[in-house]
Amino acid sequence: MRLLIISLLIILSCSLIAQTDDSTKFKNQSKELIDESNSSNESKSKFTVIEQMPEYKGGKKKLVQDINAKLDFDKSINGSIIVNFSVASNGKAYGFKSLRGISENIDDQIINILITLQNWTPAQNRRQKIECELNIKIIVEKGKVKNK
Repeated sequence: MRLLIISLLIILSCSLIAQTDDSTKFKNQSKELIDESNSSNESKSKFTVIEQMPEYKGGKKKLVQDINAKLDFDKSINGSIIVNFSVASNGKAYGFKSLRGISENIDDQIINILITLQNWTPAQNRRQKIECELNIKIIVEKGKVKNK
C-alpha cells in the first residue's frame, strides 16, 4: 500500500513539473510573439471606433454615377454585392474582395471598376488620417447600380 501511494505521489509530482515547464515555455513564446509584433507595428494603432469613416469624394451618389459610367451589364442583371476593401491614409483603395455577390463574373467586373476609382477621402481619428477597412453594399437593378 505504501509503495502504491509513493508511486502515485512521484507520478503526480513529475506531471506537475512537466506542466509547469510547458506553461513557462508557452508564456515565453507568447511574450516573444507580442514583442515582435509591437516592434514591427509601433507606428500603427488599431482603432475599434473611428471618428470619420472613409468616403468616396462626392459621396455615394457620385460613386454610383462613376460605377454606372463604366458598367455595361445586361438589363436582366439584378442583385447585390458586398465588397470589402481598405482605404490607406493617402486615400488609395486596395485589397478588394467580394464577401457576397451575384456571380463571380459580375462581382469581378464591379471590383475591377472599383479598383480604378481612387477618389477616396481617408478615415480620420483624432484629426489624423488613418488606414481603414470597410464594406460597401452595391445594389444592381436592371443592369445599373442603384443609390440606396
